[in-house]
Amino acid sequence: MFRRNLLAFLVCYVLAPCASGSAETLKEALSKTYLNNPILQAARAKLRAKDEEVSEAISGWRPEVTLKYDLEKSKIDPGGGTQNRTPRTGSIKVKQNLFNGWRTELSVKKAEETVFRHRAELVA
Repeated sequence: MFRRNLLAFLVCYVLAPCASGSAETLKEALSKTYLNNPILQAARAKLRAKDEEVSEAISGWRPEVTLKYDLEKSKIDPGGGTQNRTPRTGSIKVKQNLFNGWRTELSVKKAEETVFRHRAELVA
């Protein structure tokens, strides 16, 4: 199905200019086909999505940083006088994964292999 569509697309781009009198090289026709074919565009978009999965897998090695900051206002009346207080608290939490049973390493390899497979499918 894919090859039949690609062949029909190539025939339209290669033979149509010859019939109209404009000379277009095979290289130009193939480049137009590659850039304008919706099936190939979808395949390239799918490959870009798979490339993102590699970045997601690598993020297992990156540290996780959490910042928490609280601001609170209170009004206290100690024996007839009022006092406004604004207590503030803050904390920073850094979590670094040192070892998780090779899950991150294996997920990176799996994502890379998926990208290689999709690249080969696109080339084919």
